[in-house]
Amino acid sequence: MRVNQVLLKRYLFWLLPPTVAAIYVLSETPLYWTDFVVYQHRTTELILAFQTSFSAGIEQIINSLNADYNLLYIIPLLPLLLVLGTGRLAYIIALTVVYGLPFVGRIALITRLICQDIKPKKSVQSALALGALMPLTWIPLWRGFPDSVGMLCVVAASGVYLGKRRCWRFAAIGGLLALAVLFRRHFAYGGLAVGGAIALVELWDRLNPIAWDSPGQLSAVLGRYSRDMAMMVLAGLGLLWAVAPKPPPSPYNSSTPTVSPSPPPSHSRTLSASPPPRMRPICDSALTPLTQLPSI
Repeated sequence: MRVNQVLLKRYLFWLLPPTVAAIYVLSETPLYWTDFVVYQHRTTELILAFQTSFSAGIEQIINSLNADYNLLYIIPLLPLLLVLGTGRLAYIIALTVVYGLPFVGRIALITRLICQDIKPKKSVQSALALGALMPLTWIPLWRGFPDSVGMLCVVAASGVYLGKRRCWRFAAIGGLLALAVLFRRHFAYGGLAVGGAIALVELWDRLNPIAWDSPGQLSAVLGRYSRDMAMMVLAGLGLLWAVAPKPPPSPYNSSTPTVSPSPPPSHSRTLSASPPPRMRPICDSALTPLTQLPSI
């Protein structure tokens, strides 16, 4: 009986955010405009493209990579939205389930890894409550902004660093920070901050137990550190280079000959520089007497 109660509490906790999101959306009576609806419109267009054909949806995603805003943030939402539809309620619930709940879960995991002197159950419960009660977690999602996907990538990179030491750890960190930038480009600032903090903390942890009077050991540690940091940087830059928009080719560097515009045709006739002919006045006393003028 106690096990069933614990499971029920867990299910209720994870079902509470989508329920509150549904209540929030159903209680709204606004006219959505600009950024509050543009992400939903792009999601609807991509869903309709996939419903037309799979190739049409893939082509739309690829074409968006050279636009100001790409459609990569919609890819994790596709399984839910293809089932739930393209309405406002379905879009907000999909954002909450796919991005909001994993973000709270990663916050709890990081808290457990940092606070190892506290009981795991207590630390996880405290972190879940903290993540769920932060307005920053839900307000962007419930207003239609997919910013939580960038936060999720940055938090996931931090969790990978604090987890078990594996050979692919730094490559995964660089890839996750690059994904945060690809999903939402203003997370480049957060990615640089987290990446720089990881580099400094790792350098301190490796140099702290070393005696400075042993240059051989110091050189070996710095070599391994440089290798790991290079792996992180190259993984991030490689992913950015592979997915980020490419600039259009310059016509000056093209191998095909450019056709210069032909000059305007020259006129064979030259205009004379003589002044225009003098107009004859209607009434000229020297030429036409007043008595010979036609009567009006």
